[in-house]
Amino acid sequence: MLHTSPLEPGHSTRSLVSSTFPTRYTQPNPPTERSSDISQLSVCALIGPAPQLGDWRLLRELNPSHVMSEDPFSLRLVQYYDHVVAPQMVWIDSSENPFRHVVIPLAIQTPVLMTSILTLASGDLRVRSHGIYASEFAVSSRLESYQEETLVRLARHLKDATEAPATTQTVADISPTAGNVLATFLMIYLSVKLGDVSNYRLHTRAAWSLIENWRLSLPLRVQPSMQGLRDFLLHEAYLFKVCVALSTFQPFDDPYEAASMINEDQPFMRYLKIILDLVEIEQSKRSRSHSRSHQRNFWLDLSVVALRKEFDAARERSLKHKFRVPVPPRIFEHLVDLFHYSGIYFGSQVLSHDQQSASFATSAHRSLLSLLRQVPDIKLVAQNLGWPVFFAGTGCHGSPDDISFVRIQLQEVIRLTGWSERRRLLRFLEEFWTLSDGGTPPSWIDLAQSYAFRGEPILIF
Repeated sequence: MLHTSPLEPGHSTRSLVSSTFPTRYTQPNPPTERSSDISQLSVCALIGPAPQLGDWRLLRELNPSHVMSEDPFSLRLVQYYDHVVAPQMVWIDSSENPFRHVVIPLAIQTPVLMTSILTLASGDLRVRSHGIYASEFAVSSRLESYQEETLVRLARHLKDATEAPATTQTVADISPTAGNVLATFLMIYLSVKLGDVSNYRLHTRAAWSLIENWRLSLPLRVQPSMQGLRDFLLHEAYLFKVCVALSTFQPFDDPYEAASMINEDQPFMRYLKIILDLVEIEQSKRSRSHSRSHQRNFWLDLSVVALRKEFDAARERSLKHKFRVPVPPRIFEHLVDLFHYSGIYFGSQVLSHDQQSASFATSAHRSLLSLLRQVPDIKLVAQNLGWPVFFAGTGCHGSPDDISFVRIQLQEVIRLTGWSERRRLLRFLEEFWTLSDGGTPPSWIDLAQSYAFRGEPILIF
């Protein structure tokens, strides 16, 4: 899904971030091809061969976590994270993927981040193997053990960070702090991976709080060198905030204080801000109140033409950035267009219900379906398609062929990525399509709110 990296112009939009940590454990280049259907491969192909003595000795010596010294299988889980999990967390994988390039070297120094890697890898393996290897490798018990240790460490850090008197961190404090923030992000991914409705919102709140606390406590002399990593984390947290707001249309912690630091020139940041503005407009319409976003962005109430211009400008900002990966630029451009037309379609539904809005919505939906049918290589970009496929599905009422296409497309995305939350999205769409049979189609926003009100919110991700 949408993951961004606050980098200098010309660098990768989602796969790069400047690391200030020593890369003492050199990662192998990611495989050029990966099978996403875990049930068809041997476990050795999935989690890598048994660790070489040199690799094992290096990790054991460098990592202070007792987990690594007591459980040799954990190194194979780190390899699984490197080869299978990390590629799902970026637009298009590269050797400079921050979830590999930054996270693994830092995890060598930070026990909580290492256990969070093991937790996420175990969760991914359990979900994607459909239980095939669960008993043979005790995946479920490992998941529970790693998760418990990670959450205990995170809770202790969060308590210390929020209750202790505000003090400026020393340089020595920075790696552990960054490790805790990154570990919280991996717990967000685990919650989405497992379809754990009760925890992904909680972890998102915690991540935002930790980032804000870290920003306030960074010493001035190290702030410039840490800005790339901090901004990367800030943008990731903002993404999840927007996803939750879009999925529930319920009030959430106002992200605008810290979000004022977000660089809109970074890929998709302007796009996400427009989406959040639209969500707040929809909320204000339903509550008959006027949010701050509604007052600040009055242009959104003027016309869908103004909305289209804003999305066009956001699209151009994203396309300014280039990938340093061995794939054709058209693949990223295709993704930008998918989200572009998803946004226009959603915005046309929110702003008004006049003929012009209906015309814009129809045109955007037609373009969205056409682009989905022409995805260059779904194996490379499946992790990004949950959002556009969902929006395409909300406009398929009355068209059995389009419904069938979206169903098959989302099933393929689920198969390739293993995200359990997307199975819930498919069930949501199936219910929505049933309600759409015959007569005036319902509002998917009404249905999403009803899910949220009964404590089972979807997550458009």
